Amino acid sequence: MKILIALDNINIKSELDNIYKDRVYNHDITTMENVIEFLEKRQESYIVITKDNLLGKMNKKIYIKKIKDINSNNKVILIVDKLTKEYKEFLFAHEIFNIIEGESIDIKNICSLVDNDNKVIYVAPSNNTYLTENIKVRNNCIKPYLIAIYGTNGAGKSTISSIIAKNISKIINKKLVLVDMNFQNPSIDIINNVYCSNDLILEIIDKYKNEKNNIKLLEDNLIKDSKYSNLYYLTNISNINTNIKGISKDYYKRIYKDIKQMASYTIVDLPSDSFLDIVPYTLNISDLIVFVINPNYISLRQACKLLNILESIWHINKSKICIIINKFTDESLDKNQIKSIFKKYEIIGNIRYLNILEEYLNGAKSDININLNLNRLYDILKIDNIETYEKLEISLKKILSKIKRYVKINNN
Repeated sequence: MKILIALDNINIKSELDNIYKDRVYNHDITTMENVIEFLEKRQESYIVITKDNLLGKMNKKIYIKKIKDINSNNKVILIVDKLTKEYKEFLFAHEIFNIIEGESIDIKNICSLVDNDNKVIYVAPSNNTYLTENIKVRNNCIKPYLIAIYGTNGAGKSTISSIIAKNISKIINKKLVLVDMNFQNPSIDIINNVYCSNDLILEIIDKYKNEKNNIKLLEDNLIKDSKYSNLYYLTNISNINTNIKGISKDYYKRIYKDIKQMASYTIVDLPSDSFLDIVPYTLNISDLIVFVINPNYISLRQACKLLNILESIWHINKSKICIIINKFTDESLDKNQIKSIFKKYEIIGNIRYLNILEEYLNGAKSDININLNLNRLYDILKIDNIETYEKLEISLKKILSKIKRYVKINNN
């Protein structure tokens, strides 16, 4: 029987490809709706390896029921977070007997269910320490990390911040906070479709003066993403005037310190104005700087000036700076020319400008559902290519490869 993988996990897909070769369908399907559409178009039966919290608008029970309704001979290997008595009865009633429970997924367990024709239920123990033979995935950071997103005016820093935050959230099961420190043009709330009428950052700073438990105060003000349970936002609706009047480096320091105590990753969306003190302070304490530019002469000239400030005035080591070129079109400057201008920096991505990004920015799409193709995931996070399941061709050749120095994740 052929095998369909719907886990949104490139590492498991790669391992099963090596083991079962041509039996495995070419792609790891990443949404419930696409799984159902795929099965409805096929006559043959499949071994469907999936999880009940796959991205999608369906209720998990409806999703599971539809897989069996399409073809009762489909064999489902289901990964669940928790198997309650009621949930187990539902699964058994719909002939789902091959179940793996828990956060830790061992390839050996999946293979045993693929190869075993008997009706077996397997509940993964909570202390499961199995690793795949060739891929060691760790899911706890040795220390928390701060990634600063900076760049030229209008380059798309907030969009890139959101894309990176959501992609990291897909891969790891650790808390990540996206902080909007762009006092020039705060837009993280709009891009990610989160609503807060209050100015969270200013409220937190005001309460810091009296509150003793700063971490709880900060936690209470974070906004949780509707799709990614480990992704949180700290938004603001401030402007430059309020920043100059009432916010100082001491408060930035306290906010970053408190976030690092509760989250493994902090991603900060910064304004492009180098005269705002939030910019040099954040860039100096960050572990990685993702510098965003556009492929036109104005943006390149501005980028050269800003990068010179980073190195010559703020004394930031160029080794922690990587560049993403955003909004490429057929009329953009030649990539080789841009590489020549920024030859002492690593260009980690070239993103084409497509209409679907406008839909994302205008709220027509709450998430462009980017998938990651990873070459490997050992002790590091390395993102090589992203594209949407709607066939959006956004090519980031080595997106976030610099994170390999900083990001280490524990067994998932």
